[in-house]
Amino acid sequence: MACESSCGCGSRTWPPMAGACGVFVLFTLFYMLFIVPVREEIFRDFGVALPGVTIGMIRFSRDLRMVNPGQAFPLGWLVVGACVVVGAGLTWASAVMPRPLAKALLGVVVLLLVAWMALCAWAMLGPTLEMQRALQGGA
Repeated sequence: MACESSCGCGSRTWPPMAGACGVFVLFTLFYMLFIVPVREEIFRDFGVALPGVTIGMIRFSRDLRMVNPGQAFPLGWLVVGACVVVGAGLTWASAVMPRPLAKALLGVVVLLLVAWMALCAWAMLGPTLEMQRALQGGA
């Protein structure tokens, strides 16, 4: 059922919404499964004191990889699954709500995505900079 452009619904807003939600999930999976484990090993080798947000990222990554001792079920995958369901719901909502509201919702989702990416980068960058300072001071 095609929608005429004069109706004002958000029918053309759902593809970017689906894309933003998909990028959110794919970025999270890639970052937690491939980037964080490498950084975790480096931090462990250097014995760096880690801030709480970095420890949280490492725990979430370990939960997704099911490497926590005694772990029977990865709660992290429930979080990722919930993000997929929420993303699907937002995509559907952006297709049926008025276009201005759908565009505003898309803007919020994109801002949250950028904030999440920045938090992930900062959580790993902070300890890395601390390692560099320690190496420069010790050399």
